[in-house]
Amino acid sequence: MNALPGDERIVLTGRAVSALAATFPNVDFKSWNACDRLVEHVEAVARFVDKETATDSAAGVFNKVGEYLAQRSRYAEALPIYKQALAIRERAPEPNFPDIGRSLNNLALLYRERAEYAKALLLFERALAIREQALGAQHVDVAQSLNDLALVYYDQQRFAKALPMWKRALAINERRLGLDVTEVAANLNNIAEVYIKRRQYSTALPLLKRALAIKEKELGPEDPGVAISLNNLATLYERQKRYAKALPLLTRALAINKAALGEESPEVGVSLNNLATLHIRQGQYAEALPLLERALIVIERELGPSHPKMAIILSNLAKVGRYQRKQEQALLYRERVQTSRKSGRPN
Repeated sequence: MNALPGDERIVLTGRAVSALAATFPNVDFKSWNACDRLVEHVEAVARFVDKETATDSAAGVFNKVGEYLAQRSRYAEALPIYKQALAIRERAPEPNFPDIGRSLNNLALLYRERAEYAKALLLFERALAIREQALGAQHVDVAQSLNDLALVYYDQQRFAKALPMWKRALAINERRLGLDVTEVAANLNNIAEVYIKRRQYSTALPLLKRALAIKEKELGPEDPGVAISLNNLATLYERQKRYAKALPLLTRALAINKAALGEESPEVGVSLNNLATLHIRQGQYAEALPLLERALIVIERELGPSHPKMAIILSNLAKVGRYQRKQEQALLYRERVQTSRKSGRPN
C-alpha cells in the first residue's frame, strides 16, 4: 500500500478501517474464533494509519484487538496497538473522555499483567479521574477502574487500600447492573481474596461460592473466567486443609485453561503451580515436582524470568528439593528466587 499515491492510500486505508470496525466483534471467550480470523488484518492495516486516517473507528477497532490479544496473553502484540488506540483518542480535535478512560484502563491492565506496577498505577489513577469527572462517581466504568486499580494494590499487598475500592465497585455494579452479572462476580472474588489473606475464611466462602455460581451461569462452564473462581475457591479449601474439596476444583481449572487458552499460556502455568502447591501441602513431593517444572518453563517463556510468578514457582521448587533432601537442588532454586525478586521488584 505504500506504493500507492497518497490520496488513494488514504481512501483505501479508511475503507479497510471502516470494514474491520464494522465486523470485529465485541471481545469475549465466545467470540475468540471470530477475533482470531480478523486480528492479522487489523494489525496489517494499523501500520498504514496516519493522521489522515486516525479516526474514532480506527481507535475503536485497535482497542478491541488489544483486548483480544491481552485475553489470549499475547501481551507483546497487544502493547503497541493499545498505545496506538490511546494516541489517536488523545489527539482527537474533540476528545471523547470516556473512550480515553477505557484505553488508559486497558493499557494499565496490560502493564499490571507484566508486573510493571508503577506504570499501571499512573494509568489506572488517570483513568479513574477521567471517568469520575466525565461519567459521575456511580458509573459502571468508574467501578471498573476502582476494581482494576485495587488489583495493583492487592499485588503490592496493600490490602487496606484494595478492599474499600472493591467494596465500592461492588456496590456500584450491584446497583447499576444487577446481582448476577460477571462484573459483580469479579468484585466478589477479589473481596474474598483479601479475606483469605486475613484468614477470615468463613467470610470469604459465601462470596466465592456466589461468584462461581454467577460465572458458570453467565459465561458457561468452560470459560477461563470460571477457572479463576475455581482456583480461588480451591485456595480457600486448601488453607482450611480440606484438600479433598480443593483437588477437583484445581483439576477442573487446569483442564479449562488448557482447552481455552492452550498448553503454553501463563494461566496454565499458574494452574500447574496451584495444583503442585496442593500436593506439597500433603507431602506429595513426587507428584508436585513435574507440575512445577512444567509451570516454570511456561511462565519463564511467556512472562520472563523476573516476573513475580517466577519467584512463587521457584520457591515451591526449593521446598520440594528441601523436603526430598536434595539440598543442592534446593539451594539452586533459592538462589534463583533471590535473583528473580531483585530483578523483578515493582518499578
